[in-house]
Amino acid sequence: MLCDDEGARLSLAVVVGSVPTAIIGLALEEHAAQVGLSPVRLGLAFLACALILMASRFIPQRDKPLDLKIALLVGVVQGIAVLPGVSRSGSTIAAGLALGLSPQRAASLSFLLSLPAIVGASILELDADAVTTEGLGPAYLLGAVTALVSGLLALKLLVMIVQRGRLWAFAPYVALVGSLTMLLL
Repeated sequence: MLCDDEGARLSLAVVVGSVPTAIIGLALEEHAAQVGLSPVRLGLAFLACALILMASRFIPQRDKPLDLKIALLVGVVQGIAVLPGVSRSGSTIAAGLALGLSPQRAASLSFLLSLPAIVGASILELDADAVTTEGLGPAYLLGAVTALVSGLLALKLLVMIVQRGRLWAFAPYVALVGSLTMLLL
């Protein structure tokens, strides 16, 4: 057990899980770009993701308490999800479920782990010159707010789906996208 307070436990889990995410995400950055340029590799990544999502159907629901090992392993999965075609939320929730978290805890951990990852990636990609000299600050801000609102709405729907034990329902769609990517591109 990390500690007695649920909020403190989640905060520590986010810090611990963010470390491997950052290390693996940065290490795979160049490879991820190459995957995105190859229809076959991209399609295979979608198909691998579909298998992960489908496997979640066969995971018995448990309710282990969140610990550092689980946070670290889910952080590793999130780092790998930098690869195009791999759903960050789907793979981290499936990993949390496989490691014994309840659907609610797995979804909460996935969401909270996404925050530092998204902020960090945004900072790395931010074109500071465009923001300051080209006056694109308001456009970046509008984009960030729009992404936040749409992301929260999508997350609410995803949490409902996960709580019903139906994360696997996304697998056929992802498999179709992966197959079409390889066949049509």
